[in-house]
Amino acid sequence: FRRIELDASIKAVLLDIDSPGGMVSGLFDLGDEIAALDKKKPVYAVAQNMACSAAYAIAASARDLYVTRNGQAGSIGVITIHTSMQRMLDSVGLDTTIIHAGSHKADGNLYQQLSHTARADMAAGVDRIYSQFVTYVAKARALSEDAVKATEARVYAGPAAVDQGLADGVKSFDEVLSITRKGRSTRSTRTARAQTQTGADMSRNAPAAAAVPSLTEAECDAIVDGFASMLRGN
Repeated sequence: FRRIELDASIKAVLLDIDSPGGMVSGLFDLGDEIAALDKKKPVYAVAQNMACSAAYAIAASARDLYVTRNGQAGSIGVITIHTSMQRMLDSVGLDTTIIHAGSHKADGNLYQQLSHTARADMAAGVDRIYSQFVTYVAKARALSEDAVKATEARVYAGPAAVDQGLADGVKSFDEVLSITRKGRSTRSTRTARAQTQTGADMSRNAPAAAAVPSLTEAECDAIVDGFASMLRGN
């Protein structure tokens, strides 16, 4: 991000996202980095196919987020899965001995069923991260936390994502690229929508974005080349 910020040939950034999500580690810090970059150079995002779960949090960090007509967005939730192999191992006569120091060191291991304490601790962790996720999306998208929770981690496609406030419009990649070139933004529209909500606990009303100078074709090519060069590590 520092290289993008300092590279004068890069005027704007377009995040082309296609991901079902991933681990939460570092997620919100990455989102903060994107939001910080957007204060220096406009950052746009498009979900050509999928921006869900952690990938949605990344996409929501951009000043504007678009989905293609069948592009998916959402899945604002947290999940963890534990599988116990204990009964299977018992059935074939295998014993597993776990030696550890610290009463919770072996919590969640595959060779034993979850204890009530370990289950409670894991559930508390899921709830804590979910609360952070909801707060982050509500702030980034100028929605109430209740509105974010009401999605119940559903995935919305195309216009439905816009109706839920999870995206700013339905556009093709080329259309979003054109918006990036011209520096257009729907942030002011999103702010106006948020300000009309009543009885909502708004985390933040996003300020109207400053006008961004239009980019020439050559400047747009420089954006693409510069970003590609950064990814290659050149």
